[in-house]
Amino acid sequence: MCESYELSAGAVVMDATEQRASINLRSVGKSPRSPLNRTIASLLTTAALLVSTGSAASERAFFRSPPTRVSLHNPAAIEKQRNRTTISVAVPEDAGSALQEIVLYQIGSTERWDWGRKPPELYYGSYGLRRKGEAGLAVSSLSEEGHELTIRLEPPIEPGKQVNLVFRGINPEPNIYMWATSFVPAGTNPLSSDGPTLRQHVYRNDDFN
Repeated sequence: MCESYELSAGAVVMDATEQRASINLRSVGKSPRSPLNRTIASLLTTAALLVSTGSAASERAFFRSPPTRVSLHNPAAIEKQRNRTTISVAVPEDAGSALQEIVLYQIGSTERWDWGRKPPELYYGSYGLRRKGEAGLAVSSLSEEGHELTIRLEPPIEPGKQVNLVFRGINPEPNIYMWATSFVPAGTNPLSSDGPTLRQHVYRNDDFN
């Protein structure tokens, strides 16, 4: 009986010790985090953000080899003539993505180019002076100021193809007109690529008399 009593008392002592330890642990859990803990938490948060940012960046569509063979054609080079302005873009075979949008930003001249009121016509292959395009494969929009032309291609132009977009308008006053170009790939969160600068010269009617 004596041994049984001592064992029971010991068990009671152990329970009290465990209870105090449990209380102490709960108190530590409720206390403010130490500078070391705050530093570790901050590092973990930063790492999570970097991983998240890296994953988002890896999902961005981009050109491995962006379009560089870009040209602007306009057989009507005299002021106030009706024109047939054609933008030709060759998408490299190793582009890595299809071409979704073409953006032209007019620079230099104060007078804006007349792209006409109708949507552009589109045809594939080499540029041809008298080639006819098909409507409904591209939609264009002009900024309110008239200096930025955006062309969306539906469907996008696959690598290895050349697209030609025909606009019909009227030549502005004599001058040298220039555009910066950029190209947007098809896909999620696309990253655009800058292209070459395009130029078009419009002459006075007197120059040909």
